[in-house]
Amino acid sequence: MREKEKFEINISEDNKVDIIENLREFCKNELDVEIGNIGADSLFDHIMSSFGKVIYNKAVNDTKEYYESKHNEIDIDSYMLLK
Repeated sequence: MREKEKFEINISEDNKVDIIENLREFCKNELDVEIGNIGADSLFDHIMSSFGKVIYNKAVNDTKEYYESKHNEIDIDSYMLLK
């Protein structure tokens, strides 16, 4: 199995604490497995290294598409204003 590089993204400590708590609750409620903070932190690191780039790139592409559509709307609106 190839080693995955850790995806680095700046997440505030407060957000990370919230995410880790959410992971602990998810494991308890959905998987019927109780994990501690260390286990949840490891799970968080695994998720980030496995899926972080995919999620980040999807967000960037969605943002790009959004702004491109707004740019096209401005072009159309500007054209309609021409006399």
